Amino acid sequence: MTLCRTPCIWAPLDLLEDEYLLAQMAQRQDAMDWADAANCETFGEEAGWDVADMFSAPKSICRPGLGELLVGTCGFMGTAAPKYAGRLGAVELNATFHDRGGATYDSQATKYALLGLKIVVKVSGYATHDVGLRDPASWWPWLRLKYARFVNAGVLVGLLWQLPATFACTDETCERLEALGSLLRSESQTGSWLQLRHAFEFRDSSWFESDRAGELMRRHRLVLVRSHVVNDTGWAGDLVSGWHGCPTEAEAEIADFIYIRCFGTSGRSVGAYGSDELQRIASMARTARSAIIMFGQGDAPKQALENAWQMKELLQGDAVSSNPTNPAADAISGELVSGVVLRVQHGRDRRVFVDVGGRLGFLGSRHSRRRGLDLRKGAVLKNLRVECEERGQLVLSVQCVAGGPREES
Repeated sequence: MTLCRTPCIWAPLDLLEDEYLLAQMAQRQDAMDWADAANCETFGEEAGWDVADMFSAPKSICRPGLGELLVGTCGFMGTAAPKYAGRLGAVELNATFHDRGGATYDSQATKYALLGLKIVVKVSGYATHDVGLRDPASWWPWLRLKYARFVNAGVLVGLLWQLPATFACTDETCERLEALGSLLRSESQTGSWLQLRHAFEFRDSSWFESDRAGELMRRHRLVLVRSHVVNDTGWAGDLVSGWHGCPTEAEAEIADFIYIRCFGTSGRSVGAYGSDELQRIASMARTARSAIIMFGQGDAPKQALENAWQMKELLQGDAVSSNPTNPAADAISGELVSGVVLRVQHGRDRRVFVDVGGRLGFLGSRHSRRRGLDLRKGAVLKNLRVECEERGQLVLSVQCVAGGPREES
């Protein structure tokens, strides 16, 4: 039998030492094949695996992030993980949301542990979107087994449950959430899983107005995400632009943990936060014993990364710095321009490349999918906003036109 040599930093959840050894041998036999099938990076592991490594696993799992203020972005924003980890200590994994099959995360868990990264897993859309949290006992064991790789590596600090805009607060959906909360906090879960933080993001305003929802979330220690959105096209359901999930002054108290997601200031997943806004977010984070802050300007990754770096400096008590930018791009940043479509790059990271007065620009994956856009080569696009410059190219967004079609989340 050929085994793979992977640095062992796992800890057993419920197994005795000999049971753990046998389980790990069975799992590791085909680990490299699984990684290849899931298109996972192997991070340079050698062939062969030493049985002694299995017994070197720690006997207990700490609760990472307790008392910490962690800052990162929603996904790596196109940055290689080692480079990302050199400046930021946490990341929200979005690829896990698209996993409905047999993907495994052994190599990623090892990689992130070696890099010192803390991980928030965005729960599979099967649970949140496909079945709408129905019958959690049928799928939670499957997800728990998947995410155990991150728990055992000591990198998982929480799970993010992002619900679709169609998931309104009703008696039925509250019962589903009640069933899930009861399962997540039941005696059948081990200590490590019982302590795990669960953050829920809703995109229907009814959840923020329901006393029943608030009570059951407090009872099961489920955290309501505090999110900032500019809902210019309806991508965030019926939410008005601004902050959601924040307690009123009368409700405000020192929280054990809060989760903050910031999606931009000028549209869907675009728009940098200025110093005053960053100060407000930092003040919000400091009201809790521990907090996670994630920036999600996915169509302008430079904005998300810079805001995360600036927030980290703020929380460390340093003056907020600004990274050097191109003066020519700064001069027109925020302006509305027109451009001619050059080509469309398809795939998950879809982009539309545009000629803006002789300069190359692009629309990111979300704005390139705006309804009603004429994306034929040579077509003229109007109402484009220059967000920033990235690698010599202008990052553009489509500004909402009054009366235009609304988007779905």
